Amino acid sequence: MRCFEIIWIFSLEPLTISVMRIVELSGETFPGTLFEAVRIVKRGGVICYPTDTVYGIGGNALDAKVARRVYRIKRRPKDKAMILLVKDMAMARKYAYIDLWTEGVLADLWPGPVTVVLHRKDTLPDIVAGGKDTIAMRLPNFRFVNELMKQVDFPLIATSANISGDTVKPVEVRPFVETLRETKAKPDLVIDAGRLAASEPSTVLDLTDRGNPVIMRRGLLSKSELDQMLAKHL
Repeated sequence: MRCFEIIWIFSLEPLTISVMRIVELSGETFPGTLFEAVRIVKRGGVICYPTDTVYGIGGNALDAKVARRVYRIKRRPKDKAMILLVKDMAMARKYAYIDLWTEGVLADLWPGPVTVVLHRKDTLPDIVAGGKDTIAMRLPNFRFVNELMKQVDFPLIATSANISGDTVKPVEVRPFVETLRETKAKPDLVIDAGRLAASEPSTVLDLTDRGNPVIMRRGLLSKSELDQMLAKHL
């Protein structure tokens, strides 16, 4: 079995981006891993991290350089927008137009495995939205990510941790790490929490047309569950 090098760095010295570090997340290592992840994303780094759906890769969504790095790592076409994670409704309002009806729907959906597509404000770099006038975002329900986001004042890019076009759902991070071993474009930190309990990515729901919500991608939340919830707001 191939062994992975695990390097712990908790220095407060300026971050030098040179190698992909891998840390294993557990109850014992949680505080140190969280500290390091916060440090890296605040300094413009890119991390691969577990969520309540699948592993994601990202960083500061307000930094166009971070977005460009994520596109390179994933080999993702730049016209494909990326999902953002927000920590609360107040943060969501900074980057998308949310009326009272939409807020009521989101109150039923969040936190959880549903990504919503909304009309975006110009407070986000165009590259994050793939040049579109909409943005996809969600509020996760996963302790590590929620604790991380409490310590930053920006949304996180949260595109899935795999190479663009790969149909394998990244519920484990080691296969993705292996694909990056011989490439130059790598995240700065990989947080390995083992195999995630979820088996699907988030459901993507387009709410840009109040009269016609559209499921763009099926995920953990079923169509019948969504229809039942939406019926309360129509």
